[in-house]
Amino acid sequence: MSSPFPGKGSVASFLAGILRSSGLAVATYTSPSLYSLTERISTTDVEKKQERRISDEQLEQLLRKHWENVRKQVKLESDEYGQSLSHFEVLTALAFRHMADQETEIAVVEAGLGGVTDATNVFSSENVAATCLSSVGFEHVDVLGGSLESIARAKSGIAKRGRPMLVGGRQIEYTPSVRAAISETCQKSNAPLYHAEELLEWTVDPLEESTTYIQKCSFTPLSTLLGEPLTNVSLRMMGMDLGTYIQKTLL
Repeated sequence: MSSPFPGKGSVASFLAGILRSSGLAVATYTSPSLYSLTERISTTDVEKKQERRISDEQLEQLLRKHWENVRKQVKLESDEYGQSLSHFEVLTALAFRHMADQETEIAVVEAGLGGVTDATNVFSSENVAATCLSSVGFEHVDVLGGSLESIARAKSGIAKRGRPMLVGGRQIEYTPSVRAAISETCQKSNAPLYHAEELLEWTVDPLEESTTYIQKCSFTPLSTLLGEPLTNVSLRMMGMDLGTYIQKTLL
């Protein structure tokens, strides 16, 4: 299934840029990286309103500082459950620790694989402003159930109670069963569901019949969807006390 909307990595980058331009101290966690592991974790230089990627030195110090606790938790997982923490789980916990240390106000976190069982899906609804599903396509089919419906359920599993989920892609590209899977997941989570194309007006350039573009944007402010100012939510979004999450998982 193709989609005119960008993937989740691009969406995360766009959202972080918008939030950063508004003056918020934004952190991002994305994957995979192209050249260096440090690409995945960034915070904000508030004065310059610019992204500040974690340095090699910072990442090394972070790992050294928490290495003994990481080692203990890896052994505990192995002894009690017969399996070890994955590289992604360890890196996710370290990334969240770094975000907390940098006094982050709001974070844009990209799920790694799927959603509902992903290592990033640890936030309660009180600490989430909104969730986003950029598109649904045949990816990681062997892990996510083998069908578009199972993939849709896995991805929409990040929905949080009372928090809006925004779905990208054009609904016409989704089969009724895929739309139903997303809708059912959101209903179970009591998460308001919004489709991007319902918030935008589309048109086709008569000179380029194959080109679809946004002519007029009638986007509903996120604060309206949330029922409260975004700043109230953003300041609380990382207020889960990431130290608690780190303690539960690694430390």
